[in-house]
Amino acid sequence: MQILFPDPNQADEWINRANAHELFAGKPALSRLLSGDLADLLLVRQYLDTQCDAEYEKR
Repeated sequence: MQILFPDPNQADEWINRANAHELFAGKPALSRLLSGDLADLLLVRQYLDTQCDAEYEKR
């Protein structure tokens, strides 16, 4: 998470903050992760991988 958010507090809080991305529908990522569906874990991982790739390309 600290790749996406240089501020360690922001990186740590991301999982609990409401997220406007359609994958999360305004809910925190943690809600999706705790849904009990293994596919949701994969979707969140793919989302984060995509975000990290985009951040890396900016550099």
